[in-house]
Amino acid sequence: MSDLQGAYYFFGYGDAVDSALLQSGVAAVAALAAAAIAIWGIESQRRITRRQKTAEHISSTEKDRDVIDARRQFIKLAKASGGLTKFADMGTVTDEYVDARKHIALVLNDFELIAIAIQEGVMDKPFYYKFHRGAVLKYWYHAAPFVYELRGKTGNKRVFHEFEELARSFDTDIPPKRTFLPPRV
Repeated sequence: MSDLQGAYYFFGYGDAVDSALLQSGVAAVAALAAAAIAIWGIESQRRITRRQKTAEHISSTEKDRDVIDARRQFIKLAKASGGLTKFADMGTVTDEYVDARKHIALVLNDFELIAIAIQEGVMDKPFYYKFHRGAVLKYWYHAAPFVYELRGKTGNKRVFHEFEELARSFDTDIPPKRTFLPPRV
């Protein structure tokens, strides 16, 4: 009697075991184990890659002079009299307004890109949350009046919607209108 047949007999299945059936059962279990390990490996690699991409984006924006300058101007404009709302008027085409809108758009588009990247599973939400939760909330706090005014003037209710949803999901006091979907596999 082979070791496999002995083990099979030991567990109470009798001694009339077809060797081919036993071998195919062992092969099936091994194949399932290999598949499970492969799936786990793929998922682990995806998580690692998402975290790396998130860290790379944070690192690159922290070094990018244009982004740093735009963020600085954004906060300066937001704290000035009238805040950002006055720059939602697209009819005003002075150099000051065009320059201000350029800085505002760069900051808001970056946050919109991040929100979409998180939704699509390209960036890691828990990692970004730990690193930038305060910044997301601060920038949304200053941007919200501008965004709402811009939506009203353009008639487009989706303008910077994903950034708003990201901020809502980061703010424990404001429940999100919808949840972020798990990353697509």
